[in-house]
Amino acid sequence: MRALVLGGAGAIGRWVVRDLTESDGVEEVAVADLDLGRALEAAGWAAVRAGAHGTASVRALALDAAHGAALRQAIERIDVVCNCAGHATNLRVMQACADAGSHYVDLGGLFHTTPRSGVQPAAGPHRRRGHPRHGYWAHWRGGRRRGGRRRRAGGGRGRVRGAGARGAGASAIELGASVPASVAAQLLASKLIVERGVLPPELAIPPGPYFQELARRGITVSLTTRRLDPINGNRPNDR
Repeated sequence: MRALVLGGAGAIGRWVVRDLTESDGVEEVAVADLDLGRALEAAGWAAVRAGAHGTASVRALALDAAHGAALRQAIERIDVVCNCAGHATNLRVMQACADAGSHYVDLGGLFHTTPRSGVQPAAGPHRRRGHPRHGYWAHWRGGRRRGGRRRRAGGGRGRVRGAGARGAGASAIELGASVPASVAAQLLASKLIVERGVLPPELAIPPGPYFQELARRGITVSLTTRRLDPINGNRPNDR
């Protein structure tokens, strides 16, 4: 698998690069950024942190997503593009990937971006507007905190713990965005995601392989449910 991480020198992008460099089956990771110096720094950082565990070669390149010809040339031989640049680039990068026959994953976008891409999120009481195509928004939501993340959904409480050696030094938001993007890219390349088109994570990503990949990285997910008191609102009914 050959991957390109657009915005790969950013806060989230560098952790996507970091995860990809230690993943089986990944041969090459291209770190693309507007600033070649930052791309070189991020590529070197990821390679050094991966050390003997690294399985992929890492290279850097300067790339502006606004330059269509350069973008198409950069992804000609790429299997999967992880777009970690701003959501304003989503549609043009997605189109370039469609033209090149490459898979595509991004970090979501504002409410007006997703409908324009053609994605139709699954309906449900906890659906949020404007979030496409990978596991970040579906599985991690909330503020920045180290050592774990919580979210509430009705009467349930979920918690994500751990990061393993790969995630040492990363915040919860950095891991919560980067690991799902990396895993989704690898599931696409390995053909474990078989649906075609622009799809949200809850429809496209098989949960079994997805959570297995999280466990391999030392990330554990637990869910506790409780009964709510319908009279007193969200206060638990202890009876």
